[in-house]
Amino acid sequence: ADDGTVTLYVNGAACAKGKPKFKDHYQMDPKEMRFLVDQAGHNTAGYLKSIKLWGKGLDEYDVAAKTGCLLPKRAEKKCLLGYIPLTGTPKTVKFSSIEGKGKEQRRQNSKSRLGSTRAWFPAGNRDQWMQIDTGKVQNIAGVVTEGRYYTWQWVTSYKVQVSKNGFSWYDVECGRIFDGNRNYHQKVKNVFSEPVVGRYVRIRPWTWYGHISMRAGALICEGQCAKKHLMYDFDDQLASSTDGPSLKPQWGEGRYNSHYGYLNHRHQGMVVKQGNCFKGKDEWSVLYELYMGHSWTTRQLVGSSDWGNNGAFIKKRLFGLKPKTVQCKQRLEGGYFYKYGITRNKKGVVKLYINGWLCAEGKPGVMDNYKLGKDLTFVRSNKKHPEERWSWSRKLQIWGKTLSDDEMAKESECVKPPEGDACKGKPMEAVVPYNRMSASSIRWGYGMGHGWGESQLNSHSGWAMAYHNHHQYLQFDLGKVMSVSGVRTQGDGGWYRWYFGRSWIYAYWVDVSDDGSSWKKVQCGEIFQANRNNRDTVTVEFDTPVKARYVRIYPQESHGYPSLRAAVLVCEGKCKNGHLDYPFNQQLTSVTKGPSLDAAWGQGRFYHHHPFYRFYAGKGLKLDEGNCLKNKKQWSMLMHVRLDHTHKWRALVTADGWGTNGLFVGDQYLATKPQELSCPERIRRHHWYKFGLTRSEDGRVKLFVNGYKCAEGTPASPKKGFELDEHDIEFFQGQKGEQTYGYVKRIQLWAKSLTNKEMASASDCSLPAQTGACKGEVLMTTRDNQMKSSSVWGNYPMGGYYGRGSLNSHMCWMSGWGTQGNGREWLQVDTGKLQSITGVVTRGAHGRNWFVTTYRVKVSEDGRIWRWVECGRIFDGNRDAYRQVRNLFAEPVKARYV
Repeated sequence: ADDGTVTLYVNGAACAKGKPKFKDHYQMDPKEMRFLVDQAGHNTAGYLKSIKLWGKGLDEYDVAAKTGCLLPKRAEKKCLLGYIPLTGTPKTVKFSSIEGKGKEQRRQNSKSRLGSTRAWFPAGNRDQWMQIDTGKVQNIAGVVTEGRYYTWQWVTSYKVQVSKNGFSWYDVECGRIFDGNRNYHQKVKNVFSEPVVGRYVRIRPWTWYGHISMRAGALICEGQCAKKHLMYDFDDQLASSTDGPSLKPQWGEGRYNSHYGYLNHRHQGMVVKQGNCFKGKDEWSVLYELYMGHSWTTRQLVGSSDWGNNGAFIKKRLFGLKPKTVQCKQRLEGGYFYKYGITRNKKGVVKLYINGWLCAEGKPGVMDNYKLGKDLTFVRSNKKHPEERWSWSRKLQIWGKTLSDDEMAKESECVKPPEGDACKGKPMEAVVPYNRMSASSIRWGYGMGHGWGESQLNSHSGWAMAYHNHHQYLQFDLGKVMSVSGVRTQGDGGWYRWYFGRSWIYAYWVDVSDDGSSWKKVQCGEIFQANRNNRDTVTVEFDTPVKARYVRIYPQESHGYPSLRAAVLVCEGKCKNGHLDYPFNQQLTSVTKGPSLDAAWGQGRFYHHHPFYRFYAGKGLKLDEGNCLKNKKQWSMLMHVRLDHTHKWRALVTADGWGTNGLFVGDQYLATKPQELSCPERIRRHHWYKFGLTRSEDGRVKLFVNGYKCAEGTPASPKKGFELDEHDIEFFQGQKGEQTYGYVKRIQLWAKSLTNKEMASASDCSLPAQTGACKGEVLMTTRDNQMKSSSVWGNYPMGGYYGRGSLNSHMCWMSGWGTQGNGREWLQVDTGKLQSITGVVTRGAHGRNWFVTTYRVKVSEDGRIWRWVECGRIFDGNRDAYRQVRNLFAEPVKARYV
């Protein structure tokens, strides 16, 4: 050219350019030009077709045109940010031909990705090509090739073509023959003299070793990432689909799988220098979908060369930062892909997410609260003994901004169910009958509620799935949309245990729906931890309640054959008319809504065919009654209970605010502690009793046994005379040594002070009419013809040998059951007229050591309608056969028959 620039061409393509100093930049000698001869003897033989000269300096396109070469469009700028290898995937690569008779053989012979364990192997060696689609029209800088994996076959030279549309092709550098491989395992990179514009790249093998076999990729110029966002799909390559820098396998290249993504072996890992995409260090976000092999010991997820050995780790199956400043509580199960999210805002607050759900946040206090460094490393630590393990990477995204909670959930493909109302009190078990329960399958074809379909808490069996996979579920229909706050589970109930052994579910996730067709995962699919044995119930409360009608539990991990008993927890409902009623029908919930009882110190036991609950010493029940019983000064309680021990002090009702005091059975008598009130009836072990207590507004306390008022007063303690604790009532949970085993059938509480009549009615007691106090008592002895009995031993008539029930007879009345007794035998006395009965007198058999130690008394006005005296009080009887024992009723009753 006129300015002295000399350009060299091969086949029309410029291959060198500059201003040589020799002879004024090679100005033309006006005398002569010589071709193919050199005075120093640098000559050779050959063939010559043509020589053309012009008296002007042609530009590059003129030279290409003169040689018949169509050049592709040259890129406006060189690759200032570097090159990115873009390998072909099954979706983006084409071939002239593939060797193979069957579909599978052709598939294996088309694995042309760089690093693949196979290679492209064409059907022949003549006029073959491999075509790579780079995804869009962009600057292409070169190609990279490898030979066939562990096979002595490779391409030694090739030509390259490019195209924008896949139809019009242009030879790169006018058909330049690029040097290829010299072995099968090393990558050879050929960078074009200048980047060209195109989308499709064809590599045409020119020479080869053994047979044409090739693994290859295109080198594209690193572009500016879109919206400060890097996204790596690991679809057979480490390039970002949103442009920007590529991940680099700095410590060794892994391998790809179409389903699992990219495998990093131990001690490998990836690094990216994100500075070309976004410069800021204060705000950033990462979302990494990963399967980590062996997550018990410390495994690094995200780090940086500027953070030292700190960063985001998994340790003992928990995701958190190192040092341990911010950590999620969710336990990570093996065998699952998780989406790990990290964000940092300008204030230095770091948030951690699992599958899109916020699980921890805070200021780490180290590494300037984890400001971005010059690079980010993944599954690779900086220790001499690296804290990493093999892992599968499925997707990685990096942003130069702080994602919000909703944005992180959306990017994690988590659709959250609508939030429910916060529970005012403790969650309670929803009452869901079997006709509103269903399952994906039931073992042995049982129906719901029968055999392996008995899935309610404390049932005899437990739901067992027919097919053992992660898609089986147990479903609850709550009847209407409610605020669901959690799930409670148990293992098997013991049915067929001799065959299957003990079994339980120890991990599950929960789906919810408001219509039964569109389902959403609770807490973005968190796998909740469940049981560690088959007996105890384990409660999982969600971080926030969700609104739903239908709830599904999907078991994920189990001990033995997967077996499950479960209930759904809903927010406490408003109790009806200030009344709480717990019938212990396989659950601890109130049938009048309101709070549920809580086995806070350990679960007792329900019985399949009996509606009662077994409590153990030190494992009582707790109740937060505050939302139902709002008046602390006025309330009532009734419990139907049977105690294994009644000696010493045995706690019935206590509270935190009452200290060590409350309602007790003290040395066989119902009493308050301190003993300001006490009932006269002896409380016997292994007998059912209905113990009641009422407190009026003025502090007046009454005690009841089986509905009969047996003590009354105004005790000073505990806490102003049994004034309620605001959020705590405890049943059967006293101090050490004041606890006992027992059974409870029913507990009721009222937000008012029941009258004596109301308490008797609630205790199923119908009291006889009372006549008022007597001025004195008269012992009335009756003749044998005034007596009747349920039966007589030996079938004697009344007045016969064993039918002599009169107080001073020479024998006695003995029932047809003899000395065995059955608790239903009776001796009846007709007093002759309706009058005030004040009590009874008994003695044993004359001349025999036979006597009745305890009894109950019924009375009647007409001999047809009978009522228990003092609601069925058990009176103490005789201790020998000779002495008379008198028992006076608390108040005289109106009756004729006793």
